[in-house]
Amino acid sequence: MANKRHKPEEIVTKQRQVEVLVGQGMASIDAIREVWITEQTFYRYREQYGGMGTAQLKELKCLFSNNLFQIASCPFFRDHLTSVSTSR
Repeated sequence: MANKRHKPEEIVTKQRQVEVLVGQGMASIDAIREVWITEQTFYRYREQYGGMGTAQLKELKCLFSNNLFQIASCPFFRDHLTSVSTSR
């Protein structure tokens, strides 16, 4: 069976759910299991997405996509990328 890859929005939601459950007095490991992820996955997500909210996540995705578009449209990078790919 293939592993499920959570979308960034789902990750932030799960982190928030764990925070709420821990705030209500539940043990952190029990709260993590309550949202159906492993402890290792939770800590990896926490390292990646920190205290980010959904609005900040959307802004980050927008900035990232704009940055990729700018790099692709820049003549220097476009020429450099084509010369590297043809030199192999």
